[in-house]
Amino acid sequence: MDLTTLSVTVIGLAGFGACVSALVNLLKGFGVVKDSTAPTWVTGFNLAGVVALFIAQAAGAQLDLVSMDAKLGEVARLAVTIGELVIALGGSKIFYSVVKGTPGIGTSNTLASLAKVFTDDMDNGE
Repeated sequence: MDLTTLSVTVIGLAGFGACVSALVNLLKGFGVVKDSTAPTWVTGFNLAGVVALFIAQAAGAQLDLVSMDAKLGEVARLAVTIGELVIALGGSKIFYSVVKGTPGIGTSNTLASLAKVFTDDMDNGE
């Protein structure tokens, strides 16, 4: 199999592409990859995939690309799920830090403390 055929094969592997995308987004989350350089990273990982397949083919390895692609697709789905969980937890923490101390929302309020907030507002003419 020549390099051109391998390139077309790698491009057609949806699981590999999803895994590359998930990896680049994970690296973005850790600050390794900047938004402006993400396309370069994706291209680099795709090139690495082509070179790895070329070397494996040259060494005589028999690879089941369909099975490997399906497994890479599962890895990508798992990475996206974990990423969404981390974002949700981080988002909750950020939201909490924004509303912390806000009367009626960001504090543990008893009815008495809420009544005090409302009576203070009335005393100030608000």
